[in-house]
Amino acid sequence: MAIHRIQRLVSRIGHLDDLQRSARKSTFLPFMPTRFFLGRKAELAQLKDWFFPEGEGGGGHSLAAVSDFKVVALFGKTGAGKTQLALKYAVTHKDAYDFVFFLDATSSVVLHNEFAKLRDSLKISDIGGDPVMQMKQWLISQAPGRWLLIFDNANNLQEVMPVITPVARSGHIIITTQDTRVGSNEFVDNSLEVPMLSPEESQQLLFDRSGMESPKLDEVEVAKLLVEELGYLPLAINSAGTYISVRQKSVREYADLLQHHSREMLDHRPDASSYERSVLAALELNFQAIDTHPGASALFSLLVFLDRSEVTEPFLVRGVTPQHRWGLDGENTLVDPASRYVPAELMALINNGPAFDEAIEDLVSHSIISCEKRDGVGRCITIHPLYHKCGRLRMSREERQKHGSGALCFLAHASPSDEYSLEDRFVKTHPQIDKTLILVCYN
Repeated sequence: MAIHRIQRLVSRIGHLDDLQRSARKSTFLPFMPTRFFLGRKAELAQLKDWFFPEGEGGGGHSLAAVSDFKVVALFGKTGAGKTQLALKYAVTHKDAYDFVFFLDATSSVVLHNEFAKLRDSLKISDIGGDPVMQMKQWLISQAPGRWLLIFDNANNLQEVMPVITPVARSGHIIITTQDTRVGSNEFVDNSLEVPMLSPEESQQLLFDRSGMESPKLDEVEVAKLLVEELGYLPLAINSAGTYISVRQKSVREYADLLQHHSREMLDHRPDASSYERSVLAALELNFQAIDTHPGASALFSLLVFLDRSEVTEPFLVRGVTPQHRWGLDGENTLVDPASRYVPAELMALINNGPAFDEAIEDLVSHSIISCEKRDGVGRCITIHPLYHKCGRLRMSREERQKHGSGALCFLAHASPSDEYSLEDRFVKTHPQIDKTLILVCYN
């Protein structure tokens, strides 16, 4: 009898504890996920499995604490939907936590200010002192595993990780970043790349955002080509759909505007958009980050004038090393790239192994290029279509002439052909060249 009374008492205490926790639950999110959020089921399931490996937590399920505290990173390109994914997870599983926090991690200074505002909102300490250390002590004092911290836009990992790590082992943390190297960080337990939407999801988002419930067949065909041109990037598709809705355009009309007024359309941010920046402005932040790295900037200025789908390392090396050609006297001769007007900065960069590696790493770390090693070929570089397009759009006429002409000379020297022509047959037989290169050079 006494045992049963004790069991009922323990049960009542546990129930009261749950009620107290529910009463003090707080969610600090600056905004909710967009109502047009779609897909990402696999990514959401993966996050839940990492944070709650035995299926506990979320959706009103068990609130049992998890002892294996996790730091998870979501990485990917600007506009891929990393922030939206983190917010969707937070809202879906908010019942598993007593507290959910969202902090801007753009820089260490911004992050310190975010911690200070959070400290003041919670009234956990007198103003003054190190807000990071004060928040750390407060988080440690909470029930283990009962809070979630989202650090958004932590693109400068080297700068912000020292601010994040002091609070990293008492609960759950999600970091969103463009830096593909985040998975190698010793404080990050798991990392997940947030890919582009599928072609089907992209079309669905376009029609949902533009308010087209029953698009006609010809609109569907145009939409298929449009989302492909936009590289299935959620930011760009959301912007296009919003423009179509607000300006009362058809998909075809928007596609025509994008073709003939690329800069204006990609730099337009509709007032009804949930994104803070236009496509061009968002990508410009990435470009500005590499402007301070001469090697990465020089390499990217070449790549945007070459075929975006694949540029191989052997091709890049051929463009800056002496190549055999038939001389005017009919003899085989070794031609120096400088004599073929290959830019000196490219020769110095690509012929310097460590500097070349660093330039590639800089571009990869900002998700500007993708690079994978292939057997028998070496590294292969690809660029998202909008990064490829916007990389040229941001250049002045003089810069396009300079870098475009340099890319053409680079291509001519790297080509095994002896004669070079600007005719259509030359473009068709040289897949490394971007078909808009010749026009861009001289317009």
